[in-house]
This record gives sequence, structure tokens and C-alpha cells, in this order.
Amino acid sequence: MIIILTGSVKPWFKYIWEQFVQINGLKDEYMILKYSDYSSSSSNGNSWLIEYHDKQVYPTSLFFQKKDLFETDDYVWLRQDFPVFRKTISAEGADTPYDIFYNAFVHLSRIEEWEQERKGRRIRSYSFNHPRRDKRIWKLPIVNYLFDELERRIKLKYPGVIFESRQRPLIEVSHDVD
Repeated sequence: MIIILTGSVKPWFKYIWEQFVQINGLKDEYMILKYSDYSSSSSNGNSWLIEYHDKQVYPTSLFFQKKDLFETDDYVWLRQDFPVFRKTISAEGADTPYDIFYNAFVHLSRIEEWEQERKGRRIRSYSFNHPRRDKRIWKLPIVNYLFDELERRIKLKYPGVIFESRQRPLIEVSHDVD
């Protein structure tokens, strides 16, 4: 059983975790809990602990620092084909140098469009209306990179966690594509 602890269970976080489970084929059961709902004495010895928060509470957990901020086009390129939002860079001590979850959320959701439309600017999912200037990012499988890194970190910390073996890619259309 994987237990994911966070300060509050936000819908976007639950959505990203569930997408990770589906896309990367996590086979183990999991629970997402607030810290206030978790007791280390009540969890059984077969649990693996993941923390997503500002600071690590349990020193033996797999810790991802929560840095849920971004600015469009403000990236740090970790590789030639892999940008992360500058404001998601973690402090020392986190198990990853950036917030994997929030980066995945920004890329998988349409939050940038939603924020622009809230200000009255109609995007309608057209790239030429989108606020991003750096359009090459859409040609990169960033969420796949993020999820693969998350899987790698989990396996490194908890080798007993089970994922499906890689299968042929499945293309799932979830947006209206013109």
C-alpha cells in the first residue's frame, strides 16, 4: 500500500496522481491522505510513504516539495528536451529538484488558457492565441518524462512497488483537435 501524504487533498493533485497511475500502470493500492488523517503508528509495516508538502515530516519517506507556482515561458531546461517551470524548483533536501506533480498539472490541464480566458482573452485551444511564446514545448512529451521520472524515483526508494511492464503506447484523444 502506498500512502501519499499532503497538507490538503486538492482536486488537481488527485487528478494528476490518478493519471500517473493509469499511464504508468501502478499496480499497488494507494491512499491520498491529509497529514491530520494519518498516524504512523496505525499504518501497517507494508506501507510505502510519499510526502507532497512544503517540508518533509517523516525522514524515511519519499519527499516531493510542493512548489505549485508557475509563469508561462519561465522555464529551466534540465535537458535539451525537458523544461520545468522555474518557480517549481525545490529547495535542497527534496527527493526531486522540482515539483513533478505541479509541472505535470500545468502541462496536462489547460490552466494557462483558463487563466487567460478568465481575464477576457479567448484562446479556444488555438496555439496562435495561446500565451506561450515558446511553442516548441508542445512537441515534447513532457508529462511522459515527468511520470517516468516519478516512477523511477518510487522504484528507487521502494523497489517492491509494482508497475505494469511497458506496453505498446495507447493514444487517447481527450481534447477537440482541429
